[in-house]
Amino acid sequence: MIKNRTPDITELKELAKALRADFAARGILISHSQALEKIARHFGYRDWNTCSAALRNTPQGSQDDTRQFAVGDRVAGTYLGCPFTGTVRSASSETSPALQRVRVHFDDTVNVSRFDRFDVFRRNVSASIIIRTGRSPASISTGEPQMVLRHLS
Repeated sequence: MIKNRTPDITELKELAKALRADFAARGILISHSQALEKIARHFGYRDWNTCSAALRNTPQGSQDDTRQFAVGDRVAGTYLGCPFTGTVRSASSETSPALQRVRVHFDDTVNVSRFDRFDVFRRNVSASIIIRTGRSPASISTGEPQMVLRHLS
């Protein structure tokens, strides 16, 4: 099994640039430093300075790389906090080289509702994924990534 890792500083800056562009496309203007702070928090750091210092003190190559997702890959993970296994049905490049857009067909229908009174079933979902971590840059209200994806051996 291939382990996920936090992208390096250059990749994180690219993700911040892509996040800023995504926000701008929706009419929300944020500064580059605000985007860097959001990216750092997404990867579990308190702020950008902490993230940057931690990554600068990590020897290069000490973290395992992941491979891009391809059509037909067997995957497992969580979508909106709900566990699943499935198959990648499509995979394409995003505007940033660090991102990939994937569509996953779940083996079983997944109820992604957080409420007892109604169900929201999903069988096919699409999300942007940070290639090296298998995590989506978008988060749900709990702060978890929208999707976390890993290859099955």
